[in-house]
Amino acid sequence: MRTGIEIVKILVRGCDQHLPAGTQNAAYAAGGKVTGKVVDAQTGEPLPGATILVDTVWMGGKPIRLDTRLGAVSDLSGQFFILNVPPGVYNIKSSMVGYTPLVQAKVSVETDRTITVNFKLTSAAIMAKTVEVVWEGEVIRPDVASTQEVIQTQRIEEMPVTRVDEFVGKLKGIELVDGADGHGISVRGGALRETDVRLDGQSLQDPRSEISYISLNSTTIQELQVLTGGFEAKYGGIQSGLLNVVTKEGSREKYNISLKFDMTPGGHQKFFGENLWGPGSIIREVFTGKYAMNGIQTHDDSLAVPSQFWGFKGWNHKRGGRWDVGTYPDLPTGYTTKLTPDQKIEIWKMHHPQYNVGTRPDIYGEGAITGPLPGADISGLGWYLGRTTFLLGFKYESSQFAFPVGPRDSYIDWNGQLKLVSLLTPTTKLSIDGMYASVSSINEGSASTYGGALVEASSSFNFLNNTQNAVRRQAQLIGGANLDQIYNKSRFQFYDQRYITGGARLTNTLSPTSFFTVNAQFGYNDHKLKPFELDTSSAAAFFWVDSLRFLNVPAGGSPNASTNFGYDELNMFRMYGGTQRDDSSYSWSAALSGDFTAQLGSHNQIEAGVSGKLTYLHVYGGTWLQSQRMWSPDLWQYYNVTPIELGAYAQDKLEFQGMILKAGLRLDVFDPDKAGFIVTNPPDPAYAGFYNSVYSNLPGGQFSYERWLTYRDLLANPPGWPESSSKIQVKLSPRLAVSFPVTVNSKLYFNYGHFYQRPPVSFLYNLVLYPNGATIPTPGLEMGRTVSYEFGYEQRFLQNFLVNVAFYYKDVRNQPLSQTFYSYYQDNVVTQYVPGGYRDIRGVEARFERSVGRFVTFWANYDYMIQSSGQTGVSKIYENQIDQKDVLRSANVTTTTPLPRAHINFNLHSPSEWGPEIVGVQPLSDIFVNLFWEWRSGGQMLWNPTEPDVKKWQWLDVVNYSNMDLRASKMFKFGVMNLELVLTIQNVLNQKRLEVGNMSTSQLDAYKNSLHLPFYSGDKKGNDKWGEWDKDYIKILWPQAPLFLNPQNILLGVRIVF
Repeated sequence: MRTGIEIVKILVRGCDQHLPAGTQNAAYAAGGKVTGKVVDAQTGEPLPGATILVDTVWMGGKPIRLDTRLGAVSDLSGQFFILNVPPGVYNIKSSMVGYTPLVQAKVSVETDRTITVNFKLTSAAIMAKTVEVVWEGEVIRPDVASTQEVIQTQRIEEMPVTRVDEFVGKLKGIELVDGADGHGISVRGGALRETDVRLDGQSLQDPRSEISYISLNSTTIQELQVLTGGFEAKYGGIQSGLLNVVTKEGSREKYNISLKFDMTPGGHQKFFGENLWGPGSIIREVFTGKYAMNGIQTHDDSLAVPSQFWGFKGWNHKRGGRWDVGTYPDLPTGYTTKLTPDQKIEIWKMHHPQYNVGTRPDIYGEGAITGPLPGADISGLGWYLGRTTFLLGFKYESSQFAFPVGPRDSYIDWNGQLKLVSLLTPTTKLSIDGMYASVSSINEGSASTYGGALVEASSSFNFLNNTQNAVRRQAQLIGGANLDQIYNKSRFQFYDQRYITGGARLTNTLSPTSFFTVNAQFGYNDHKLKPFELDTSSAAAFFWVDSLRFLNVPAGGSPNASTNFGYDELNMFRMYGGTQRDDSSYSWSAALSGDFTAQLGSHNQIEAGVSGKLTYLHVYGGTWLQSQRMWSPDLWQYYNVTPIELGAYAQDKLEFQGMILKAGLRLDVFDPDKAGFIVTNPPDPAYAGFYNSVYSNLPGGQFSYERWLTYRDLLANPPGWPESSSKIQVKLSPRLAVSFPVTVNSKLYFNYGHFYQRPPVSFLYNLVLYPNGATIPTPGLEMGRTVSYEFGYEQRFLQNFLVNVAFYYKDVRNQPLSQTFYSYYQDNVVTQYVPGGYRDIRGVEARFERSVGRFVTFWANYDYMIQSSGQTGVSKIYENQIDQKDVLRSANVTTTTPLPRAHINFNLHSPSEWGPEIVGVQPLSDIFVNLFWEWRSGGQMLWNPTEPDVKKWQWLDVVNYSNMDLRASKMFKFGVMNLELVLTIQNVLNQKRLEVGNMSTSQLDAYKNSLHLPFYSGDKKGNDKWGEWDKDYIKILWPQAPLFLNPQNILLGVRIVF
């Protein structure tokens, strides 16, 4: 005879098989876990056998019935688990015979989180109406043991930004960077390539540069998870940070549409002051206006005209009775007739075109639609289509550059997304998704050399856009020593890049407490650079002045892509020339992974998985330094390689009495699929012989395309070079994270981990050949390693306020450095790469927030970081021992000056249906005002860096940076549609900030001499700071366009949701 307890056990075990029809336990991917306890409200006793259902999701502020509900049954202790719930906001219902059903409304579920939802059911003699209460959200997240932010779309929408990457760049520990290595995100001082962006699990990294596409469509995002501290063992191939983006899923119940549009009025300049290319500029006044004929003659003239033009004598100047101003190499040989002043002015105008900057509005548009996939009635396909929902998204940005610096005047970035989600069975779900993205811009002309460690200049991954950082970068390209190149648009090249990703994810529930996921991905990326080239064989390459023909420069580009600089008739401005880059590289990758998750008992959630990735890289790009396109082996790269990356992990999440422990181990395997080369002292003669004896004797002329075609076929296996076998690297990475409560309202957490990432492609495979030597690929270069430690404390007070403080330390090793071998007479020089660089990064971050409030919410961040870097080992190895001295690398430890920064964000909002009603409208409801203030310390600069005596060094404070942006909106509700009108003002106070680094030499000298400094005496003593400008005695000479950037910018926008 069975006891009562045994009968209860049997009933509870059977309950999982009798959930309501259409209910599943875990057929979703990339989700969180919901757990809790069901008890009797009167006695506190656990209620085994209670049904818990996730049956409603909130979309667009409205509850929508889930197509298939997720559910579980409480065990003997009243506890339940629902695994892998997709990120979102839900209503969760608990019910049991003899008790009043209870709904916890608006429960927020996040990726990789455990969300606790408890139920106290009240007994009822008859079936009572369901009771609904609003779930009290967590202020402290007890199961999070690292620094991370989980962001819903609404928070992005509230900020005065137009791009998702701009929003991410304002989070603690993160900077949005524009530089020689590209545009991307730096996490806690890490390189751009050390952070990945994953869209529904698919990496958006370009395999060659390893920089991620970050211009995301905010209207498709359900949740954005930003990991900057330690991360779990299941994440590999990254050293610094991860952005996990989970997109929305549709419902079979209805269609949902979200539209977002912002634009700036036309005519907005992205800099203060005079447009140097405009019709009213002082340049045109000098050479085509008031001073054109007679030049600068009087003292008053010199006061009105910048000193750069004082030597201009005017087009009417004569010597020996003939006009003599200007040099015109385009004139026919033997042409003796002097050009008239009017002809010279006409030629000057053609060689110095006018550009009206900011003539068109900047446009930012995004949209998404979700809902049931049509076609349920189609024969044969209806079974699939009737179980499928879709997400379709589109994003478009077109923004004009601040300055006319290249062959394009605008940055254009657009992408499209498609996601199909099918519930094949109650326990099996298939998700198919993809994205196509295109970037059209110009590159910024410089090589991507990873801080100078890469000894070659063929790679260029940088491009210009129009974030505020990018505008500063544009100004650097025309300021300082580049002022004479303001008309040279051919020094930058056309830049086009495409990202294509696609994948399928199958999730299957094995039992109420376990599931597995299989994920297949494919990605394609191409990277195109093309010179701005003037074809001189075309009649369109010339313009005419009367019967005389002149090259149409700079408007048409550099003649035949020449790198030689061409100057104007006054030898004052460069019209064309500079390094010309050409690139037609592309890559594709295929990845397959499998993951298994199971809940073991009440306390352990285990996960394990394996992954494999095959990448095909076709690299074909380079540059030239000649007057025409030439294929010099020291400036071009050509190779095809297929590296393989494998991974495996196992981890356990232990949850016991409020304490969380995550422990895992990851295995990473990297096969470069290429044999290395052996370098000895002295180097093998075959290295120098490749150029001297092989390349130099190939068919065709020196640097000809004919010779190049034969040479490039030899690059995979250079003749005679001593090879080593391909080196396969295997790395183990322990990961540990602990979070434990100190009190009910506070917690401590700690995490530690090793993180490995393969070296950059350019160090592994690039080969540079030159007379008497080579820089060889190093496919066996050690994988980069970061050992990270983080300790944090979190405190809740006054119900909804939270303070978080985190301390971190990162030990970054195996950074590539060059090492060069020299033969006795230095006629055979070979360079390889070794892992001799290191960095130490330590810092503290603080956050204060109130994330819940009826009228006011806010958050504030503070970052303080110090970096040290150095090098070890031998940099040069000589066969001649007389030269073998002072070759041991100096430790050369460099410590950066810490530049703390802070962000404060206030969000003021009025509730829906609040305030007096006027003619059926409540004008005071649904008003949102968001103020964002940022501050960054300027630090100090060394005033006298050439002073050899350290004790006499003089340090000068630098002006701090600050800025305030504003977003204000009003929402109107028309039935099922919400219409929001938006006003965004960037740089609300219209602050002018001096960019001293963009000054020319004469500007800088005048500026420095005008300052009144603390270490001066007499009348020159004062308290000026480096970067101050708004005092009468401080001299800021012409031009000012590159010096004062990002004035107040007003955007008008609209949001539509229905």
